[in-house]
Amino acid sequence: MKTRVDLKLGDEAYHLVPGPRALMRIAKEVGDPVQMAVGLSLGSELGKTPPLATVVEVLGIALAESDYDFGKEDLWRLIHETGVTEVFEPFAAFIGALVNKGVVPEPEVEQTPAESRRARRAKNSRARKGKAKT
Repeated sequence: MKTRVDLKLGDEAYHLVPGPRALMRIAKEVGDPVQMAVGLSLGSELGKTPPLATVVEVLGIALAESDYDFGKEDLWRLIHETGVTEVFEPFAAFIGALVNKGVVPEPEVEQTPAESRRARRAKNSRARKGKAKT
């Protein structure tokens, strides 16, 4: 069970702790983390991302609550140097962890069609065996 999110900015790695203080600050200063999590889930299917300013604000709070000190300009500069697209995954993982008791959600592993068929067959076979015993 993973309880921190790793964020790479420039050449440095930072460990973000999705704790209750970060949850409270983000809810007060940026917006509802539950709504963000739902938006991230639905938005990914639609190809939408949250506004960059929201991402930077959340990461700034996450860094501060994890005992890292960044000025806003420094954070924007580091995100630009790192590549804006590189911070979206840690941002989404942090929001997901905030609304999941501080536990980082495990990424879903997609099954190939053959794996899906095998899993369905095994499930159906177990179900038939259970019915036969009654």
